[in-house]
Amino acid sequence: MVGLDLSEAELAAARARCGDEIELVEGRAESLPFADQSFDCVTSHLALMLMTPIEAVLDELLRVLRPGGRLIAVISARAARQREEDALSWFMRVSRSLASAPAPVLGDERVSRIESLRELLHRFEIEQLEALVLDLSGSVDEVWELLSSLYRYGSIAPEQQGELEARFRAEADRMRRADGSVACAMDLIGIQASRPLRAPAGSS
Repeated sequence: MVGLDLSEAELAAARARCGDEIELVEGRAESLPFADQSFDCVTSHLALMLMTPIEAVLDELLRVLRPGGRLIAVISARAARQREEDALSWFMRVSRSLASAPAPVLGDERVSRIESLRELLHRFEIEQLEALVLDLSGSVDEVWELLSSLYRYGSIAPEQQGELEARFRAEADRMRRADGSVACAMDLIGIQASRPLRAPAGSS
């Protein structure tokens, strides 16, 4: 098993957790430091939607997969339908106004929509593109622990982090579900695709 990340700090954290069980490599997804047809499976967790240029990333994933090799990924998605504001959507809205600097725009928004993602994956054999909703609901403390672990939280000044927590706890009651938990959900897309066993006619 091989893991890849651009950040040496993230790789160091992974080494501390995994020891020598996994080979960890520093590199960029749009220029993978691996030979052609090196892997039977490539997995990606909540990362593809942050990467650009996405076409180059997908070309690299296709290149390092063996024929028949599979791409398994999960990415965050734009909600397919409007829902009542829950803890996550509230947090994203309010934290945006408190951030010390505008959040950088990362990735390509086409990846977060099934229709355009299907077009981007045209060189793969798509087995499944599925809209998913991950239920993260829980007690006030459990949901706040989750929200305060998000990248967005780190862009807020420490004195405003306390204000954000106080505002969340004051707002939590209106987000409670019938079972008493605070509603919190993340929209995702699940991807299962594979490299064709044979290259399409005319492809290089």
